[in-house]
Amino acid sequence: MFRPTIKQRGESRNRSTFQPSSTDGVVLQCDLLPSLAFFYDSYVSFQVLLTAAGNECLRLYLGYIGNLSDKVPELAGFWLLSLVPQLPLQLFLLLNQNIMLQPLEQIVQSLSVLLLIIQLLTGFFALRHSSKVHAEQSRLRILLWTQQKDD
Repeated sequence: MFRPTIKQRGESRNRSTFQPSSTDGVVLQCDLLPSLAFFYDSYVSFQVLLTAAGNECLRLYLGYIGNLSDKVPELAGFWLLSLVPQLPLQLFLLLNQNIMLQPLEQIVQSLSVLLLIIQLLTGFFALRHSSKVHAEQSRLRILLWTQQKDD
């Protein structure tokens, strides 16, 4: 390890002192870069997995409640959580070059992304159909209410 020394008054000039140059920072960065890159990749991958797992639980809960009770807000929440955080996180886990995936992991992750895209497409059409049905039911209730009020 390099230790800088501070020159005292009256010391002779032939002692080595720390003289910063432009190459010191480059050498320091090159020495620390591989270990920091490994830590960064490990940390980011762990955080992505943790976030994807938590998001998956919330997403599946909203989809389950939205489908069983035919609630549009829960279905919309399911679809938005699938689109915004889940798809980019899954694509990161699949396409990140710093993560060394085994062939089986690549197959499973590819299948997961494919199923997520299928869920996004079918969820969009199901959400659109459900919102149209709810809008029609609401319009008919209002029409029925106004007819009963007039009678």
